[in-house]
Amino acid sequence: PLPSLGKRARIAPLLLDMELAGAITFAPPTARGKGEDEGAELARATLQSILSAHYRAHLASQMQLASTEQSYEDLERQNAELREAYERLKTLDRLKGDFVANVNHELRTPLTAVLGFTELLELDTSNLTQEQIESLRQIHDKTNQLIKIVGRVLAFTDTGGERPRLGYSRFALPELIREIVQQHGCLASERRITIDFREGEAVPRIEADREKIAAVIDNLIENGIKFSPEGATLEIILETSKETGVADDPFLAMADSGASEVFLHVIDHGPGFSPTQVQQIFADFHQLDSSSTRQFGGLGLGLALARRIVELHGGKILVDSAPGEGAHFVVRLPVGPSADFRSGPRKRILVVEDEAFVVRLVGAFLEERGYEVLSANSAGEAERMVHSQPIDLLLLDMRLPDRLGVELLEEFRLDELAHRIPAIVITALPDEALHQRARRAGALDVILKPFTREHLLDVVNNALGQQSESFLPPPG
Repeated sequence: PLPSLGKRARIAPLLLDMELAGAITFAPPTARGKGEDEGAELARATLQSILSAHYRAHLASQMQLASTEQSYEDLERQNAELREAYERLKTLDRLKGDFVANVNHELRTPLTAVLGFTELLELDTSNLTQEQIESLRQIHDKTNQLIKIVGRVLAFTDTGGERPRLGYSRFALPELIREIVQQHGCLASERRITIDFREGEAVPRIEADREKIAAVIDNLIENGIKFSPEGATLEIILETSKETGVADDPFLAMADSGASEVFLHVIDHGPGFSPTQVQQIFADFHQLDSSSTRQFGGLGLGLALARRIVELHGGKILVDSAPGEGAHFVVRLPVGPSADFRSGPRKRILVVEDEAFVVRLVGAFLEERGYEVLSANSAGEAERMVHSQPIDLLLLDMRLPDRLGVELLEEFRLDELAHRIPAIVITALPDEALHQRARRAGALDVILKPFTREHLLDVVNNALGQQSESFLPPPG
C-alpha cells in the first residue's frame, strides 16, 4: 500500500530512469472505500506515463539540438578548410605568375644579347663567307622565334588569371595587319606563299589592346603560312559588319555580329580540319596530331591564346573547314569596348578624394568606359579598402584630410600587397618637387587639375595596360 500522510491522504512517487523525479499526493474527500488504493495507483501510473513521454520528448529535442550543433561545427570546419584551400590556391596562382614573369625576364635578357650581337655582326658581313652569313640569318630568325614563344607563354598565363589586364588604346587595324604581314615576309618567301591582304572601305579605328590583338593576328597568319602548300595564296580580308553579308552566310551569322564591329578573315588552302578537330582546335595545348607537331612545331597555345584574347575583348573567333579544303578563320571584334563588356571582370579603380564632386566627375568618366569605381575620402579609408579587396588602379588626390597622397604612396611602397597596385596622383598643386616625390614613391603619372576627360582616360588606359607584375618599387 501507498505510504499514509495522515487523514487518509496518500503519496505516489514519480520515477524517471529509476530515480525519483517527483511525487503526487492524494487526499480523498470521502470515507475510504474499497478500491481507493487501486484508484490512486491508476492515477499515479497515468501521470508516470505522461511524465515519461515528456521526458522522452525532451531527450529527443536535446539530441536533435546536439546533432544540429555538431553539424554546424562540421560545416564551420569545412568552410574553414575551403577558405584555407582557396587561399593556398590564390598563393600558388600568384607564385605561378611570379615564376612565369621571372622566367620570362631571365630568358628575355640573354635572348636580347643574342639578338643584339647577331644584328651587330650583320652590319658588316664583308669578311664573312656566304655560309656564315646564312648562319647569322638563321640565328637571327630562330632567336626571334624563341622570343615569340616566350611572349606567348607569358601572354597565355596573363590572360588566364582571375582579373586579366587589357590595355586599351585606339589604333588602325589595317596598319597593324600590314606590319605583321611584313614581319612574315621571309617565311612566306621561303615557302613561296603569296599573301593577299584586302581592306574594305572605311574600316574604322578600333579601341583594344594593340599588343594582344597583334598576337592574335600574328598567330593566324603564321599558321596560315605554315599549313599552306608551297606556291599557294593566303587571303587576309578586313571588313566591317556591313560588308560581310552576315545575314546571308550561316557560318558568319554564328558570330552574332553587331553594328559597330569589324571582321578579319584569314583563309588558307592547307589540309583543313575534320569536324572533330574543329571542335578541339581552340583547346589549351591542343595539337592536331604528333606529326603536325614534328613538322610545324609549336606548343598548342596559339589558337587557345587567340580565343582568350578575342573573347576578353567581347568578340568571337570561329573556323570553317573540311579535310582537303583549307581553313577559313574569322575574328569578330567590336570597334570599342561597351559599358557592359570590359575585358572579362571589370577593372576596379579606387578614387581617393575628399571632394565629392570630383569623385562623381571622375567616376562618371570611368564608369562610362566600363570601369568599376570605388571611392575613399581619406588615406586611412583607402588603406582599409586596399587590404580588403582587389584593386587594379589607385587614383590619389595629393591633399587628403589625414595626410598627403604622396605620403600614402610612400607607405604603400613598403606594403607587401599595396606596392603591386599601379597609382596615379591627381593634384591642383603645380609643385614640380612634389610631383617628382610622387613619381619616386611609385606614381606612374601625375595629373594636374583641371584635366580633360580624354587626358584622364589616356593616362588610366596606359596605366592598366602595363604588364609589369610590380608597379611600385618593391619593399626594402
